[in-house]
Amino acid sequence: MLKTATVEQWQQHIESIYARQAPAHTYNPFQYNTDCLTTILKDATYWEREPKQLYTLYTLLFLLQKTEEAKQNVALASTFYQYQYTMVVDELLDRLFEVLDNVNLKKLHQEYPTYLEPLIDLLAKLCFPTTNSSIDWLTIYRSLWNTLLYQPAWIQAEATRLTRELKKQTRSPLQKDHMLLARAHFYVLAGQDEAALQQWAQTAAQKIGHLLHYIHSFSQSNQWERTLVWLRTLRPYLPQADHEEFNFFCACWADTATELHTEEEYLTLLRSLLPRSIRFYMSYLFETERYKQWIDLHMALGESPLMMYKENLSRIEKHDLTLLLPLYHQAIEHLILEKKRAAYKDSVKLLKKLRTYYKKLKQQPVWDTYIIRLIERYARLRAFQEELQKGKLLP
Repeated sequence: MLKTATVEQWQQHIESIYARQAPAHTYNPFQYNTDCLTTILKDATYWEREPKQLYTLYTLLFLLQKTEEAKQNVALASTFYQYQYTMVVDELLDRLFEVLDNVNLKKLHQEYPTYLEPLIDLLAKLCFPTTNSSIDWLTIYRSLWNTLLYQPAWIQAEATRLTRELKKQTRSPLQKDHMLLARAHFYVLAGQDEAALQQWAQTAAQKIGHLLHYIHSFSQSNQWERTLVWLRTLRPYLPQADHEEFNFFCACWADTATELHTEEEYLTLLRSLLPRSIRFYMSYLFETERYKQWIDLHMALGESPLMMYKENLSRIEKHDLTLLLPLYHQAIEHLILEKKRAAYKDSVKLLKKLRTYYKKLKQQPVWDTYIIRLIERYARLRAFQEELQKGKLLP
């Protein structure tokens, strides 16, 4: 029976079904791969959970390989084929990670080791391509070694193999990078973070995106000291990070700073990364009640209270109303100097709010002096004077 066949026999069976129907689908090899998945898995419909999961896993890895081969033979300059390729890869990867999320590792390790071990050689074959691929083989590799292949003897043997392979001079730069990252993974599993980071530093790309998976994992498991070490080590590479990587890095450091009370270090980092870090800098200043710095920054950027969340202004008002006064004064001046009717109307809105603030502070004389001088200074701006009158701000 196929259910009790060896992995090699499974692979031969999967290959035979694929080869039997492939010629009829040369018009769209990518779509055929997902269609073929349903056909191949029909054989395992009534199998027990574990054999079915393993058979599905080998099928998905096979079809990912075939999808990659098909890409080499099709001109992806065609928008249609590019879309089909991406869609098929995404679907196959989703199915693969769904399988991994639902396995009973203890049972598989105890009862199906002979079905797991062949994955080692298969991953060594698939996960170190010599050309760029849209398939994230590195994540597949890490995920399988974190779960199904997480056995001390297998890990030691794979780490040794990678060390040996890295000594060879025949590897392409891309292949060598993937091997360095794979070797780094086993250092992480062993808790040897410094060695892992040294492996990463030897890669040609030095993309921090390859390491964010670990930082996320450390923070999720509350390993904050370990997280901070990685964040500090990768700090010099942050300017080269893409938008998503940069945002993740800053957000994770914010959580770490809160947990370890290293807020000043985090703020120094954000200041050094301005203006790119402006969103995180603003947010952290506000959340840690550094309201004066928050307002000073908004004023330096020439921003108006009219563009700010009312909830934020209310929170500062309750904390220390006097902090808002310079913000309103500056915004009013900027609006008046625009010399436009709409800007005058907005300035009147702010003046009314400012009058309320001075009243709350019981500083009515200060307000009276201010509004009189403002009216005098801009006496020639007839439209502004008209808006003041409409707003009942004239003495």
